[in-house]
Amino acid sequence: MPVPAPSSRARAAYLDQLLHVADSTDTEQTRREVEAGKAEISRVDDEAAILRVVRTASAPAKEELAGQAALALVAPRTRARTEHALSRFLPLLQANPRTIKKFLNTYNVLRSVRTLEQNTVPSDVLALWTILRVRWPSVADHLEAAPEAIRGIVEPLWASECFPPDLRDPAMDSGLRAVVLHTDGGPLTAEAVRQCSGTDPR
Repeated sequence: MPVPAPSSRARAAYLDQLLHVADSTDTEQTRREVEAGKAEISRVDDEAAILRVVRTASAPAKEELAGQAALALVAPRTRARTEHALSRFLPLLQANPRTIKKFLNTYNVLRSVRTLEQNTVPSDVLALWTILRVRWPSVADHLEAAPEAIRGIVEPLWASECFPPDLRDPAMDSGLRAVVLHTDGGPLTAEAVRQCSGTDPR
């Protein structure tokens, strides 16, 4: 189970709290922005609209809105709409109910964790990464440690340079390449891997 990584702002706020330093950024304007953002989040049940509120917020407001957004994203109606939208990716999965359920559950967990990190990676990109993580977990682990290795999937001639011997055959799997190069959300890049896996430095 992935755990949200605290942002640099959250770490600074925690240190300020320990040192009893007043947060000068907690202005009336920020409070109004947070209230407006929360109201907007409560009005919509669409993942993209909820993420847009977080993405467009100022840095001080984003921290508080991310938690509200994460809760809204797992509300039954929003989750149902999201899972319906994700159904177009099902042909990229193995055709069995267990894998499909694992894909949906993993996507929802990753979306919640990334949102708490204020990381609003696009849904299509996160869906492709989730499929990769569910079907080829060892490859996903390697990519998290070395995102630039995605080149070995996009260009199979580089697979031997980008992957250790035990991962070269999986990395050259045509099904994996179809996921990475998919027109919806793809092609996955090193930057996308960092975003989806929460290793994007902020």
